Parts: sequence; structure tokens; C-alpha cells
Amino acid sequence: MATYYVKPTGNNNANGLSHATAWQSLNKVNTFIFATGDKVYFECDGTYQATASDDRLTVSWAGTVSN
Repeated sequence: MATYYVKPTGNNNANGLSHATAWQSLNKVNTFIFATGDKVYFECDGTYQATASDDRLTVSWAGTVSN
């Protein structure tokens, strides 16, 4: 399990594994392949602008660590 971070001043070329190396966009989150149990934290009070019509947070599956 891993924890990923997203903030408006992040960098999509970073690994997203800490606040210092956070990703920037919803598109990066949507296109990343997560493992069951991974977490994504968004910086509080951040504004995440859409850069394309499909650039919104998409949850395409759900589950728990046990399934």
C-alpha cells in the first residue's frame, strides 16, 4: 500500500509519494494505476482546475484491502 499526494503547486513528473513530491493534476490521478489499499490525499483548500473536458476525478472501481 502506498500514499500519494496531490497539490495545486505539484509536479506530475514527480512520484507523488510525499507532500514535497506531490502530483499536480486530476488527470495524473485518473491515469495512474493504483493498487488496492493505496490512498490519495489532496492538499486542503487547494483548487484543482480542469485542463480538459474530461479532467475530473474519476473513481472507476472500489474495494477493500481484503478483496
